[in-house]
Amino acid sequence: MPVEKSGLQPSRDSSAVADGSKARIPVASIEEFRAKEPRIVELINSTPHGGELFLCDPLRFLAEIGVALQPDVRKKIEVELDLLQGSPTAAAYDAIRSGEFHPAVRVNVKGILRRPSRREAK
Repeated sequence: MPVEKSGLQPSRDSSAVADGSKARIPVASIEEFRAKEPRIVELINSTPHGGELFLCDPLRFLAEIGVALQPDVRKKIEVELDLLQGSPTAAAYDAIRSGEFHPAVRVNVKGILRRPSRREAK
């Protein structure tokens, strides 16, 4: 069940979610993240404006929906999501989350991490 509170900030405690509850999806490794990615994508897409919020601030949104990333996993995901560096600001995230702004498009997330190519997998 997605968190519907606004103004939540990611927790520094890797076992806690931004609203203070325990994480529903603790992630200790990038391999574990890949294994749990389908469930995480499902949570993103089932949250109102989840895709848009994810694009604005992926790590903040993951914390809001209960994904608790260990620091090394968080760093790897930051590198992986480098394409989102030019994404909207925290102000856009806050406006969408509060209902002040309604995006004209709906983003449906299909996946989060890049899949290794066959050449990389060897």
